[in-house]
Amino acid sequence: MAILYISPTGSGTRDGSSLANASTISNLSSLIGKAGPGGQVLLRADQGAFNLSGQITIKNGSAGAPVTIRGVDANGNTKIAQINGTRATDWTTDKAVGSEVFRLLSGADHLKFEDMAFSNIGDGAFRIGADITDLTLQDMQATNVKRFLANTVSSGYSSASVNGLTVRNVEVYKYSHNAIKLQYNSSNIVIEDVIGRGDPGTPEQYVFGVALDGTAHDVLFRNVTMQNSYARGASNVYWNGDGFTTEGGNDNIRFENTVAFGNTDAGYDLKSSNTVLVNAVAIGNNRNYRFWSDSITMESSQSLDPKYFGGSALTDHFWLGDGAHGTMTAGYISDQNAGLTVFDLWKTGAVLEVYDTRIATAGKLSGLSSSSALLLDAASSGSAVAYPSPNAAALPAGTAPGAIFGTNGSERLTGTSAAETMFGHGGNDKISGKGGRDILLGGAGRDNFVFDTRPGDQASAATITDFRPGEDVISLDNGVYGRLKDGALTSATFVVGAKALDSDDYVIYESRSGALFYDPDGSGATAAIQVATLGNRAQLTAGDFYVI
Repeated sequence: MAILYISPTGSGTRDGSSLANASTISNLSSLIGKAGPGGQVLLRADQGAFNLSGQITIKNGSAGAPVTIRGVDANGNTKIAQINGTRATDWTTDKAVGSEVFRLLSGADHLKFEDMAFSNIGDGAFRIGADITDLTLQDMQATNVKRFLANTVSSGYSSASVNGLTVRNVEVYKYSHNAIKLQYNSSNIVIEDVIGRGDPGTPEQYVFGVALDGTAHDVLFRNVTMQNSYARGASNVYWNGDGFTTEGGNDNIRFENTVAFGNTDAGYDLKSSNTVLVNAVAIGNNRNYRFWSDSITMESSQSLDPKYFGGSALTDHFWLGDGAHGTMTAGYISDQNAGLTVFDLWKTGAVLEVYDTRIATAGKLSGLSSSSALLLDAASSGSAVAYPSPNAAALPAGTAPGAIFGTNGSERLTGTSAAETMFGHGGNDKISGKGGRDILLGGAGRDNFVFDTRPGDQASAATITDFRPGEDVISLDNGVYGRLKDGALTSATFVVGAKALDSDDYVIYESRSGALFYDPDGSGATAAIQVATLGNRAQLTAGDFYVI
């Protein structure tokens, strides 16, 4: 086990033995081999960027404990190493695509890459070109890429599967094709705390945030958001931009706390078998969910405000292909778009079972063929109510929904009086919508949802998609909610139920629907005002509130 060093230009003897004798990044594969199991190769990140004109091929790895490659400063402290490629900064189809950075070939096993930032990269900051085992990529950012991670077989090899992959705490901005593409027989994959945001200016007709292909299997997505896969084309062609896609050979795929937003086709386009979505959210995609297989289940998941961007496709919450079968339990479906269909089941043999799901729509509930079926239980069919709005028209073609984005750090996000979607992502975020029919997503971390603007009617109430009792908090401003006193909300002023029971029941939570109300005179004659809807119908107590 050894610690070796690389700097942008190299120094001294350039053998990598010390900071004073740092090697260059072109020798990375050799240094990985010398580091040995448990060793490290440290990239000097405080002497400028690593400016590359071509790929770095890696054929060495470890037989046991991983070799770690990470960015540091002169004192060995963690520092992000900046790596620049040759992709045109204003890339379009007639400009330089750029090369990949690290190509991992046979032997590049048991490697861990950390603390790096990539700009202007072609087909992969990391491209897997042969079968490898045990790869970790974490604490990274990439901007202006064709892809961040892909496995595409290199010449002389028959496959490029990865067995044992972890991608963690990674942000990918302005991808033109994919943030991540994995195929062949790749397996045992965990992708978590990842943000992918496409380039609305891309000229491509096919753009997918995360794409699984081949027979990739046993994949977990946790706390992953894919936004703005903005495929485009003529008005009479299909704009195929998806957040998450899986193909028919993929199996055992699980989504936990994932979000797909603002994609020009589907949020989730799933053909895989044995696919489970738990606390999944789709917002403002043309079709929020497209299911093609006969083994897809959803639990506590949400479909909100599908939007039309352009092209030949209709706009739906759910679309099912021939013979597809899906099951949705404890969900929430909401929109104010009279031009959409909630359940598009025109294809032969399509079946969707819906249980204990609240449906509030301005659109058409379903479209069915003679052999398809929509099975709504009593709880779901009883909640399927019209949701009129003066803003029921579809989004104009080519227009992205309004959104405010955070990162995986802790931030304060403040909206306007307009309807917006606000993403906290990771970190302990403070999110204030400031009115409008906002959709608020805290993401991972302990988040604070602030209500300091006078609420309107039910149709303009905000939606909190992912409130976690005991971790997150709802802050109510007593300048607006005047009967409440500063500090922790007392249990005497909070009630779970359909209405106030006492004169001091000022905060009312209808747990069946997720609706949160403020009633200034409790059980008196004044009507309660809806403040928000908790899309996941979290089990709230007074301890989840704070008065400011």
